[in-house]
Amino acid sequence: MKKNKLNWKISSLGILFMLPAIFMICFVVVIPLIWNIALSFSSWNINKPMVFLGIENYSIIFRDFQYLDTLWRSVFIASVATVVAMGLGISLALLIHRMRRREGSLFRFIFFLPSIMPMSVVGLLFVFVLSPTKGLLNQILELLNMDFLTRAWLSNPKTVLWAIGIVQGWRFSGMIMMFVYTAILRIPNSLFESAKLDGATWFQEIRGFILPLAKPTINMACSLMLIWGFKSYGVVYAMTQGGPGNASETTPLNMIKTAFTYNKFGVSAALGVIFTIVVMVVVIIGRKVLKSETYEF
Repeated sequence: MKKNKLNWKISSLGILFMLPAIFMICFVVVIPLIWNIALSFSSWNINKPMVFLGIENYSIIFRDFQYLDTLWRSVFIASVATVVAMGLGISLALLIHRMRRREGSLFRFIFFLPSIMPMSVVGLLFVFVLSPTKGLLNQILELLNMDFLTRAWLSNPKTVLWAIGIVQGWRFSGMIMMFVYTAILRIPNSLFESAKLDGATWFQEIRGFILPLAKPTINMACSLMLIWGFKSYGVVYAMTQGGPGNASETTPLNMIKTAFTYNKFGVSAALGVIFTIVVMVVVIIGRKVLKSETYEF
């Protein structure tokens, strides 16, 4: 009886401590989500009362290729950013793990810095780097006698999405590096010592047990990166504002324009619901592709 009473008190105390977090989650996530779903089936432009329309807003989106194109651009940028961030982050984690403690700490700090920079600052920085006339990238290519590779990177519809995706991936690579590096540190030293005694090279260690044992963390980091990659409003607005024309206009940018420029809040809300579903589907597919075994060590 006393044990049950003690468990009840502990549970009550735990619930009491969780109440502020539950309140914030409801206020910031649950209530806005429910309101957005309700708004997606209605017409509302602030000045007039809300009118229920059924699925008309969704029909407008699926009939207009402009909205569907923004979804495709968002998926493309998120995919490119994820590939760049995962490849660069894993490579940096493996390299830093080979360094001595002091040098490793210094380079971890340097490579992690971009991850704490605001996305708008990163975007403005790369506007100058990718400038067609005085940009750092084109000047480096000219110095290397590779003038044929110079481009107006942000003014060319064929390269603008790639440029944005690579910039976004570079920005998050430091975060991926920290995830993977932490996973590598969890691997017992006995495995590294056994590999050295067997004469295994560094690449054999990576392929044999480092990446397989770190794969659950890599899977989780990839899922997070896909979600971060879809948050493209800041970097797109800072770098191109959706241009040239609307070649780089993503769904978040289009949602803001539809709601606050054209006062079509219902259509914008419906686009947000569809966008959320697309993100969920892409993340689920990514997790299925990178499905990994769990090892105990």
